[in-house]
Amino acid sequence: MPGSRRTWLGALLDRTFTWMNSLPVESCSYTVESFRIPVDKNLELTADLYQTLSPKPKGTLLVRTPYGLGIAAALGTGRFFAAQGYHVLMNACRGTSGSDGQVAAGTDDVADGQAVVAWMRKQHGEPKDMKAAAIFTGPDSMQGFLWSTGAMQSHIIIWADLMPRMTRGDGMLLLMWYMRSMMETLQPVFDSVPLVDGVSKYLGEKSMPEWLHKALTVPNDSWPGYEPPPTAGVLEKANIPILQVTGWYDSIFAVIMHQYYRLLERGVTVRLVIGPWTHLGAQGRNVSAETLPWVEEHLAGGRPDPKPAVRYFLTGKEEWREVDKWPPVPRSRQQYFLDTNDRLSLSAGSNDRAESSFMFDPANPTPSTGSPQAFAAKKGRTDENNTLIARSDVISFTSPPLTTDIEVMGQSIVTIHHSTDNPHADLRIILSEVDSKTGISRQVSEYYRRLDPKRSQTEPLNVSLHDIAHVFRKGNRIRLSVAGGSHPKYIRNIGSRENPGSGTTLRSVTHTVKHHTSAVSVLFLPVTSGVDM
Repeated sequence: MPGSRRTWLGALLDRTFTWMNSLPVESCSYTVESFRIPVDKNLELTADLYQTLSPKPKGTLLVRTPYGLGIAAALGTGRFFAAQGYHVLMNACRGTSGSDGQVAAGTDDVADGQAVVAWMRKQHGEPKDMKAAAIFTGPDSMQGFLWSTGAMQSHIIIWADLMPRMTRGDGMLLLMWYMRSMMETLQPVFDSVPLVDGVSKYLGEKSMPEWLHKALTVPNDSWPGYEPPPTAGVLEKANIPILQVTGWYDSIFAVIMHQYYRLLERGVTVRLVIGPWTHLGAQGRNVSAETLPWVEEHLAGGRPDPKPAVRYFLTGKEEWREVDKWPPVPRSRQQYFLDTNDRLSLSAGSNDRAESSFMFDPANPTPSTGSPQAFAAKKGRTDENNTLIARSDVISFTSPPLTTDIEVMGQSIVTIHHSTDNPHADLRIILSEVDSKTGISRQVSEYYRRLDPKRSQTEPLNVSLHDIAHVFRKGNRIRLSVAGGSHPKYIRNIGSRENPGSGTTLRSVTHTVKHHTSAVSVLFLPVTSGVDM
């Protein structure tokens, strides 16, 4: 049965979307046809095929998504690219939009994706081979996304809450409205002890996904979802040009940067775009605006893009820049030493016994204030951290007012002499800028890790903060803070040997940071312009 041709109302909607987002005007119309794609004899996945009516189709795009096949999801993908001359197959992942099976934490996506490509080749003869890929804030493995810090991200619980809402057809607009208050709604769930009981009660015992229950209750090596990706995983196999789009305030920004560095190391052609966006902000119109010139070049055989391979937004100065490779080579390494009286000094202190301590209490865990959140409405609501700095379970070291603008690019390094009286502990290090006029402190970068209980506590830790491109303004101050948690972004460390998801024994942890003459703790900034004196 041939597909249905786009209606005049659909054309008006598409053109309005294109106009509102300043995108290229369409070149043709298209038809839409729905399919059920067999993965095996017991499971089928739903899909919508947008077939361009261009006399010379430019190629075929595959979009696999857990977020529905409705108009809201298709406007910037299937509908937009079909009107630009491409065939587009939008395929719903298991358990969503009528696809069979249950939503799982990414454990079936590789096999399902291969089955869909095989079906496309059998039915339509395309794609003969893969020409390019575009990744919009997407992980290459669930293990790397959820457990790369050693602590499980609460995003897995958020995802388990969202997926049924999509499956039952709440609609994208209703879902977007719910996302605005989702973290407040789920806060009592995250606060539950044991956590698994709170999640089960909220989702309903019958609706609690088996994979989520296992993730919250079994040891790490007992469930495939915990296993690290094989050495021959996607980052080791990919040999096609890849476009990556993320934002400085994206909750999975560190995952995207890990992908970029590994692909670059392997010699893969990569274009990287980093904007002033959150997780959701990096999507939207960017899917269309960034992907179109990419596929025009690498799929349709268009003119090569002469622009540098990396485009990024410089925060603090609020301007876009381009460079051939990230990060730009620093001109110097600015040092700031953790010092007495909560100071961040340009020279090492002379005190031979200076140290600072705080206690992390899992019954009143340090909040995630300032850290990028998965569904933040906008950047300004999540990076302010004054309330966090004021807590007794956070210690901070602040510089004098800067004598000049300091431009920092890449990963800052912290050498810290850190110990705990309980081996079961997490470490969070936060880099902020304090506005001299308002006193508002804003997080610029951070590091988070669930520490190995068997670690040596006599040697300093050398840690890399997340990448930044930021200008610390003259007159403002640089602040480095240390904490023992980030609740609920990361499932809190309960301070005992019990599983954090099912345990009930909570034990506090006292953290000590030494910063004296024989135990120097220091922050290194990769500076590309400016030197503080």
